[in-house]
Amino acid sequence: MTEAAQLPAKREEPQPITEYIPVEVTLELYGYFDAGYKRRYPGKGSTPTSKTVDVPGGKAKIVPPAEYGFPNTTDKDFKRAFERIVIKRLERRTTIDEHGATRRRPHLKVPISFTVYELIKEAGLARTGPNYKAAIQWVKRNTFTGIEAPFLDVPKGQTLTLNTHLFRQTWTPGDTLATGDLADKIYIIPEGWFLSHLAHNKTLLVDHAFYKQLTSYTIAKTIVDSLAVGFRKANPWRKSYRAICDAYALRFYSKPSDRERKTAADFWQLHRLGYIEGGTKPCTIDDCPNTTAHGRGWDWQHNHQDSVIAFYPGPKFLADQAAHHLRVAQAEQITNGPTLAKPILAPGGDTSTFPAVDLADTIQKFTTAAVQITHEDRNRGFWRSRIRVLVEADCAALLEKLLKEARTEADQGYQADSCNFAP
Repeated sequence: MTEAAQLPAKREEPQPITEYIPVEVTLELYGYFDAGYKRRYPGKGSTPTSKTVDVPGGKAKIVPPAEYGFPNTTDKDFKRAFERIVIKRLERRTTIDEHGATRRRPHLKVPISFTVYELIKEAGLARTGPNYKAAIQWVKRNTFTGIEAPFLDVPKGQTLTLNTHLFRQTWTPGDTLATGDLADKIYIIPEGWFLSHLAHNKTLLVDHAFYKQLTSYTIAKTIVDSLAVGFRKANPWRKSYRAICDAYALRFYSKPSDRERKTAADFWQLHRLGYIEGGTKPCTIDDCPNTTAHGRGWDWQHNHQDSVIAFYPGPKFLADQAAHHLRVAQAEQITNGPTLAKPILAPGGDTSTFPAVDLADTIQKFTTAAVQITHEDRNRGFWRSRIRVLVEADCAALLEKLLKEARTEADQGYQADSCNFAP
């Protein structure tokens, strides 16, 4: 026996699968979340009662409740957890028109319900009393925080100024529901603009594992959504240092050296993870995964009043962008269809020779076969509606079996209605 034969075969390690979460980032771009975990309360000390940020199409004004304070990075973490829950609850329901063409539309049952501990778990937090309290306050804070800003009305294709919130109605454990029962979990009805953006794929794909690696880097965690949107428009993407400070409640430093020093750790973390790379300044850190000569990913241009930061997209952003384009193409194919099904049997067909066909064609073929067997052409609509349910539920094999049995019975002279096709 050779040495190679004696050695066990080396097992390949499974490659990690990137978990992308479609998130709505309008509020992130509007400075809704302060950078940091320290809470600001409106009117307390020198803290203003609201925050106004220049945004495309006008201004965004954020007015938080005095009791719960300004939303900050904790609220963004919980929002990401909430969006993971929303995606798990989201369904795509199929409709079929008079021509047999299918369309798949997103459907979300509201109010969205989940336990407090499910939210805490999705946020990657421990099940502790303080985290339970923080989750409840997150619900209330985002129900009462007012937003006056331009929002895209997707169906109309125009931007409208709204006076709104993130959540329209909410219930937390102990609240009385419309049924008169006490709530034992969280119930949320988001505002219409949020639901509309989800339904029309006006979202940003966020790598969940990547986001978790920014946990202690609150500046990086806060601006990464702006980078993702900015890189789609310009390379490099430039942003005023003062504008970043105003939008995310960061301290503005007058000395250029302090500006660079206070942001360096966060920018280097974005570079380590491959999100920014390039520019005129070389990479100088020892733990960078990229061992070839390359730029660090950002450049400063200073003056006495302000600074401009030029950010350069890295390989991680490019990979995320490719995933985004793929998802958009898939969503358009699903929504504007007809929808492609898995390879399934046509009446009398065989999986080894019959190619994948769209749902409408499959439903039509099965319907024709059922009508031929039963000799009831006037009930074609009846058969099509029931066959559609089975095909969409991936029960084509069962349907094929039932059709064969019905054909056999019909050939033997039995009554056609002895075979029940209803699911």
